[in-house]
Amino acid sequence: MLLRTGLLGDDMSNLPIETILVSAGTVLLFFSLSGFLLKAAQMAKPLYLRGLNMFFLRQLASHINSTFVSMSVIAMTLFLALTSVCGGIGIIDAMQKNVENGIRCDASFTSYYAFNAYDENGNASTQSLINGLVEESNFDAAVGLSKLTEQYGAPSWDSMVENSAQINFYPSDVSFDTLHDLTGLNLLDSVGAGLITPDTTKQKASLIKVSDFNAARELCGLEQVTVNDGECLLWSDYATSQPYLTSVAAQQPAISIGDVQLKAQREIATDTIECTGVSTRAFQIVVPDDAVTGEPAFAVFDAKISDGMQEPFTDFCQALSDRNDMQESSWPLFMYQTAEDVQANSHNLTALVSYLAMYIGFILVVACAAILAIQQLSDANDNARRYELLAKLGAPQRMISGALFKQVVVCFAFPLVVAIAHTICAMQTVKDLVLVFGNFNLSATALSTAAIFLAVYGAYFLVTYFSARAIVMPKRS
Repeated sequence: MLLRTGLLGDDMSNLPIETILVSAGTVLLFFSLSGFLLKAAQMAKPLYLRGLNMFFLRQLASHINSTFVSMSVIAMTLFLALTSVCGGIGIIDAMQKNVENGIRCDASFTSYYAFNAYDENGNASTQSLINGLVEESNFDAAVGLSKLTEQYGAPSWDSMVENSAQINFYPSDVSFDTLHDLTGLNLLDSVGAGLITPDTTKQKASLIKVSDFNAARELCGLEQVTVNDGECLLWSDYATSQPYLTSVAAQQPAISIGDVQLKAQREIATDTIECTGVSTRAFQIVVPDDAVTGEPAFAVFDAKISDGMQEPFTDFCQALSDRNDMQESSWPLFMYQTAEDVQANSHNLTALVSYLAMYIGFILVVACAAILAIQQLSDANDNARRYELLAKLGAPQRMISGALFKQVVVCFAFPLVVAIAHTICAMQTVKDLVLVFGNFNLSATALSTAAIFLAVYGAYFLVTYFSARAIVMPKRS
């Protein structure tokens, strides 16, 4: 159910049901485990009668039978800890990669040339934001901004900005549904369950002139791309949609742009070419310059700030963004981000995720290991006379230690194995959710999490075993 609907599917209405089912299943598993293990072992006579296995298995069955509820709770708690830490590390890894890719330039502005207005009946209409400054500057944000510096008492634009590039986004009729019709590939089948809705596939891509795209790439220190006549390039820096667009591009469909058919290149572009901490360009199309007509819907403006001009540049941007009038404030700056802001926000968010996911996760692991340790030490103390009787019957110390070791291993391992099984299932969905923040290496994340967990969990296991043996062994003398 979790893999089919995802964490966000159906407004998370299935999550309580999934939680109840997995909790009940875990309790029933441990409830039936003691009898099943003992019966299965008794059927394998050579195993059951070897050494002290008969004693060890009955001790284990008795322990599980009396503590199945607490072991179920421990297994579920370990599951939450593993999932939160694994997901937390994945989110941090994805955000750090996003920041690295999103600060190739010093600052980015976003400006709009139109906005949707809604009347009292909820009907939408498009209202133009093109004003005199836009027309006077011929849609060039650098020209418009340079005209505003004197008005706001800022240094000249050329003294503050070393280099700049503007990417205009033009409207199109191409959507994910269009790609579905051309290739038979459905976005809903590719993206993780519950992350998108059917309406997402109707969202239309923007067109970008290859000259604008290359100017921004050059500013960001990236290689130029070539888009010949009759071709187009699919671009997405959003990790969630990249696998789908990669599959679409492999088929090289012919996409209708106006009256022209443009064949998609086999490879897609995935680089971020603006200053941002979260990549959001899910689906854009880079086309030859002459394939674009009309006016852009919005624009992104990238800038490299001159040395020593960071503070006056930021003050100027803040003064522009504080304007209240929509008609006036939309262009040439509706909102802006600087590399310093992106890094600061990333550090704050990373610290928050680290605390909520990783720190709390490790606290839960330590608590579970401590509970298991207390249970085993209490059992060892209660059963000391039984171990003493084994010694009087002639069982060697190595055999008694082996029986105790097996019991402690199984009691620590069973909840962990069940938790790992739950985590493997859940991480298939959590992985898709983490992709919202950016790409991350799931294998490396899982291995690093496993190594840290095993170190903490294993340390508690060893301390528990040696402490229990110290309780049991003196009784033999």
